[in-house]
This record gives sequence, C-alpha cells and structure tokens, in this order.
Amino acid sequence: MATHHFTLQVYRITKNFPSDERFGLTVQLL
Repeated sequence: MATHHFTLQVYRITKNFPSDERFGLTVQLL
C-alpha cells in the first residue's frame, strides 16, 4: 500500500518532466 502511494507521488512529480528524462528517472527508481 505504501509502495503504491509512493509510486503515485513519483508519477505526479515526473509527469511534469520531459518524456526522456521521465523514462530515465523511472528506470532508476525501479
């Protein structure tokens, strides 16, 4: 549950990033 909430927070933040930067961040977090 906490992990899901964290994922939503990350998504909300990275949503404002350029797509290539977002992809790089997502890969690092996973």
